[in-house]
Amino acid sequence: MNKQIPIVIMTRNENGLLRKCIDSLLQTITCSFHIYIIDNNSNEQEQIGLLNEYSTHENITVIKNNNNLWVLGLNNHLRNIKNLSNSEYFVMTDGDVEFKNNNDTTCWLLDLISYMEQFRCLGKIGISLNWDLIAEDPFYKEIYEQERKLYNEDKKIGPLYISPVDTTAAIYRWDWSITGYEFYPDHIRYLRPELYSCRTPRTFTAEHHGWINYKLQSEASKVEEKIKCFTLMGADMKATQLNRVSNKIRVYNKLLARPMKLFWGARRRYFLLKYILRKGMRKFDNH
Repeated sequence: MNKQIPIVIMTRNENGLLRKCIDSLLQTITCSFHIYIIDNNSNEQEQIGLLNEYSTHENITVIKNNNNLWVLGLNNHLRNIKNLSNSEYFVMTDGDVEFKNNNDTTCWLLDLISYMEQFRCLGKIGISLNWDLIAEDPFYKEIYEQERKLYNEDKKIGPLYISPVDTTAAIYRWDWSITGYEFYPDHIRYLRPELYSCRTPRTFTAEHHGWINYKLQSEASKVEEKIKCFTLMGADMKATQLNRVSNKIRVYNKLLARPMKLFWGARRRYFLLKYILRKGMRKFDNH
């Protein structure tokens, strides 16, 4: 394969976890790729130092946003990346994921591409996450139960589980969304209605180190910052995170979470209706 696959990392103040992520990419991928680090206005010196270090790497481009708007900070840069890319696909991941190869013959990225080309009805495939950290710890009960529900043996395409997929670690078609390739709040539901999203088998996993931070008391300020950002984006927050922040932040979330969710939901439904009306004249493909 001579097409260069863009790998887009969305990050903010992840420090050593970002190093684990990038180093694992550099060590495990055997096909042609280029890493784009999109940093949402990090302000910690370790992260800034890492970004400066990686900006000199020939296979890495560092892009720094001037604010933190979560997935909205991706779209302008994705447009430029798409124009530079000769690939049908791109990879999106958070900066707290560590990648590994799951067999001795191919790399994980080649395996994902193979699935995408074998099953043309797929808009995206998420890499399953290793549950060793959360399976036996009562603190992670809510997260673990939510994760397990994503895998239904009766809903599969080949070896893949039909399931919602977020930005944690996934490969996408450039035309996966009802708006093209952009990411917005509630982005999981922007998937074109004639396409599917799937997750890899449980033998094909990555390490999600971000779960560790949920328990660290020193990370409480980061959790508050995340809740404020996600509240404005209409995203759901887990009880384990809300229980760790001040009453002021919990009230902030309680007052604004539902109105913002309704706003972003109405926006998505508008674009979905627009897509269906336009697409219906040409009939849906790939179903």
